[in-house]
Amino acid sequence: MVLKENKGLFALLWIGVIYMFFYMPISSLYPLISMSYFKGTPAYASAAEIAFAVGILLGGVILSIWGGFKK
Repeated sequence: MVLKENKGLFALLWIGVIYMFFYMPISSLYPLISMSYFKGTPAYASAAEIAFAVGILLGGVILSIWGGFKK
């Protein structure tokens, strides 16, 4: 298996798994929190979700163009 041969890639996979384990419940509850606690409308909740998605996409594009820090 390719992932087990490349230890760095295997570690990156597990970091992603752990991140999603904690992030996904929070992100799925955010629209409910924004509507009930902040007294928002579904439009506000969807605007917040769209802003998060655009931020993630832009961050990925910027990192792919930039290449990150060099050692």
